[in-house]
Amino acid sequence: MKRMNKVNSKFINLFFPTVVLGAITGIITSLIVNIYKFLAKHIIHFTEYTYEHFFEKMWMFPIVLVLFLLTAWIMSKVYKKYPNIKGGGIPTAIASLRGIINLKWIENLFGVFTFSLTSFLFGVPLGNEGPSVQMGCAVGAGVSRLWQNKKKEKNRKAWERYSMTGGACAGFSVATGAPISGFVFAIEEAHRRISPMILISAATSVIFAGLTTEIVAPLLNISASLFPLIKMPKLTIRDVFIPAFVAMVLGLFAVLFLKLYSLLDKIYNIKFKRIPHYFKIFIVFFVSLVCGIISLDFISTGHELSLHMLENSIPLISLIAIVIIRSILTLSANTNGITGGVFLPLLAIGAAVSAIVANISIDFLNLDNSYYGLIIVLGLVCCISAMMKMPLTAVVFAVEALGCFENIVYIILAVIISYSITEILAVKSINDVVVEKREEQVRESGIMKTLYKKVTVRTNSFADGRDISDILWPHGMLVLSVDKEEAHGGSELNKGDVVELRCITNDEISMNDEIEAIFGEQ
Repeated sequence: MKRMNKVNSKFINLFFPTVVLGAITGIITSLIVNIYKFLAKHIIHFTEYTYEHFFEKMWMFPIVLVLFLLTAWIMSKVYKKYPNIKGGGIPTAIASLRGIINLKWIENLFGVFTFSLTSFLFGVPLGNEGPSVQMGCAVGAGVSRLWQNKKKEKNRKAWERYSMTGGACAGFSVATGAPISGFVFAIEEAHRRISPMILISAATSVIFAGLTTEIVAPLLNISASLFPLIKMPKLTIRDVFIPAFVAMVLGLFAVLFLKLYSLLDKIYNIKFKRIPHYFKIFIVFFVSLVCGIISLDFISTGHELSLHMLENSIPLISLIAIVIIRSILTLSANTNGITGGVFLPLLAIGAAVSAIVANISIDFLNLDNSYYGLIIVLGLVCCISAMMKMPLTAVVFAVEALGCFENIVYIILAVIISYSITEILAVKSINDVVVEKREEQVRESGIMKTLYKKVTVRTNSFADGRDISDILWPHGMLVLSVDKEEAHGGSELNKGDVVELRCITNDEISMNDEIEAIFGEQ
């Protein structure tokens, strides 16, 4: 009987939230993100066509300015009411997955969907991967909460962040066409640890999202992958200087880039604090318009630009202009909270920097032209590793999305060098900076209390039979000790165990609800 209860508990608290809810989350996320990509593709093409022929209809200029100003004002008002909609989607998703913020799933889903498409309409150089991750996260929260309401069982709240994790990973995999990278995202960036439930949730959602995408993407005539597989020379030990050189350049550039982010953040949010938020958004819109009229290479997600650079050489002066303008404009948009991701725009900037390295190497160091595409690919990988500080994801992405299996050793070398430079010079990624800000805002939003509680693991509760490391504990909660009822080793919790907790929170009622969701009614 005892064994049957344990099997039943495992089914309810392991198989159901990870496999069943994970599958539903993956399917819904795929449908939403693919529709989103379809709309984004056509909106971007419309914007590029409009900006390219802007001088033919100059009479529209005053109307466009009024539209920009009105949209900026609406955005600022919505951002004030729903602050989690603004900015890059990945940091917001990470903060919610770690329990730092509580995601309002309906507002986030529709708000991010609408406002990120608006950003594309105005040519702001932001991407679709961040919003896709956040929308997937919101779908996961929605699926879990709707099930809780249907069953009216408070303890199902403990499932929520696993379902959200699956949705975030599914969103990343559909947006980038890299399912394994989406799976790794949960381990490296979202939770920074491995547990069976995290792995199963992420894998299930990614699998079902991938299967759904195989059906939906052809119907919408959109590509499921970001980059085509390009032919690259196989590196040998004599060529080791190539990845090492590219990695050093991209690593140092990443340091400058992340320092620029901190500088612009201080300028916009401290020195220009008195300037109305809507006007700062309007300035970004207006500058995007001007830059788009000059050259389409300066605006939009940068995906088409990256594809172009992989196959064609661009003049050195143009590449330098692309790096400077896109860096300032993308970071200005992000620091002012305009909805949109930075993954694709940063890849475009990284591709432009590595294209500069390739041109210089070919023109002045007599490197063979066949290495041009390889250097761009190395730059893209180093960009993920150094600018976004996701080295494991960078290696997996290189093999999965860029076809670098033959040069995997040199890819790993480049990733290690570029990442090490940012670590030695102690710069934080944009994601880390934003997540830390969110955490600070939570601390300042109310009086923080430190609570010490002793709770008992109830039969068939979420914690019953589960390892301590496999539980996504609420933010601010720490397990101090476990008084085991029966003699069983390891860190597995079982019914009757008394657990001592330390909780730092500004919302005691919500924390008590979280405790009951994990341990059962006390």
